[in-house]
Amino acid sequence: MVQRMTRRWWIVGSGLALAALLLIAGGGLVVDSARDNVGWQPQGQIIVWRHDDIFQANGAMRLLVAEADGTGCNEVLRLPEGTSDVYVAPGGRRVAYVVGEATDRPRKLFVSALDGKGARVLATGEITVTGWANDRLLVYDERPDAVIATTGPDAGRPTRLSLPASRTGSIWLSPDGRRFVFARLRRTAPGSWRVALVLRRVDGTGGTLALYRSDTRNPDPPEARWAPDGRRILILDAGRMYTVGSDGADLRSLTPPGDAMYDVGPMWSPDARRILFSSNRHAPGSGEEDYPRLDVYVIDSDGSDLRRLTFTKTFGVNPWSARAIWSPDSRAFAFQRHLSAAMLGLDRTGGRTICPASRQGDVEFLPVAWTPPVPGLESRR
Repeated sequence: MVQRMTRRWWIVGSGLALAALLLIAGGGLVVDSARDNVGWQPQGQIIVWRHDDIFQANGAMRLLVAEADGTGCNEVLRLPEGTSDVYVAPGGRRVAYVVGEATDRPRKLFVSALDGKGARVLATGEITVTGWANDRLLVYDERPDAVIATTGPDAGRPTRLSLPASRTGSIWLSPDGRRFVFARLRRTAPGSWRVALVLRRVDGTGGTLALYRSDTRNPDPPEARWAPDGRRILILDAGRMYTVGSDGADLRSLTPPGDAMYDVGPMWSPDARRILFSSNRHAPGSGEEDYPRLDVYVIDSDGSDLRRLTFTKTFGVNPWSARAIWSPDSRAFAFQRHLSAAMLGLDRTGGRTICPASRQGDVEFLPVAWTPPVPGLESRR
């Protein structure tokens, strides 16, 4: 998922400050560029988002496909002018995108094949997209309702969920499409709130299950991510990570105590055993307020075996594009390295640039999905 100029799980900001900070950070990440003695064999295709002019909010946006061995990086879809948000389905066959952010036209949500074929308008109006729950189900907000839309040839009418007025933020749908999590926010005193994450079934049966509660001075709601097997839920609240069972049991904190330390962009591995995220744990409180010194880390889902995967000399992974993505076999990841798209194994072997940024520093590339091979996908050169 790529969103322009908003602080969410995976965000790309465009502007002069971002470009300047990333350019002065050149050479900061230590990546082993050797292709020999690699402990894993890259498979599949990496889908990359390209922004043609980071100095302009309305710079052209495209989707490209690169082979996991580092070859290719060819255009498959040129997105319409005014596109702001892009969401690639987990299997890489479909893409959703919102058009109308920088125009006077109403916002429109489109869905199409990855190469743009079969594009159709799914919704029009004040739309906020959460993302794909699986390859068929797309979740978006059309206030006051949350909407679950089935895509594909057999698409039926969308499911609308009427939620309480205390609901804030998005909903997060389980991989099987049967349950969802949302946040409730209640003001307890001036400048103080009580927030709760709760779980419900889509069909309305079974009542509501509380997963997480917190008293906070930050009105931004926590966010949630389901493990691929649906057994646990990852929570990100004000830079702190937790996991909890989908039955509400076994809440665990994954972030050490300390206000100067925070984590961003966490993502479950496909095998549900590990979590990839970016953090300033190696240098709490360092860097500028908006562009801290972040690096990519991995941790087991039970909080053990924390490992730092990238090493930064100056400014690190920019928090507006801080979400690294997993390979389908859970053995490697792709990420943005100084405006270029790059990849690296969890054992820190096989590092390489996938799509190199221009020397002028005006074009950026961000990996948005790493999928098994997509049959029949042909790149336009």
